[in-house]
Amino acid sequence: MGLAGKDASLSSAAPQLWENGSELDVLGHVQGDAILTAMVYGRALNSLYNPHPSMSWITQRGKIKSWKPTIVLHPNSNKPRLQTVDECMSRPKPIVPFVTPQGMDRDYAIRWLQSEMRK
Repeated sequence: MGLAGKDASLSSAAPQLWENGSELDVLGHVQGDAILTAMVYGRALNSLYNPHPSMSWITQRGKIKSWKPTIVLHPNSNKPRLQTVDECMSRPKPIVPFVTPQGMDRDYAIRWLQSEMRK
């Protein structure tokens, strides 16, 4: 896809870095995630008007990966769109193909974000 990679080790260390006072490092990483997500989202939206939308890329290890976005129609305009966060969160959790620190899953991340927002 021509997008830059990211440092996965910082993702798993984010809660501890935040607790240790490295908020700017964590926020910079989150900003990078948001920019990358916006780029992927933009490319996915551009593919929605294809008869069989999908996105493919080559990993750093040379493997071809692909993603077929779940398309829904906007209720008012009937135009195709990606699912909202709430719609995605109501779906079953995917099987994670890599090892994460114990407790570091989607539910943990959501609980951590919610607790930080309450502070």
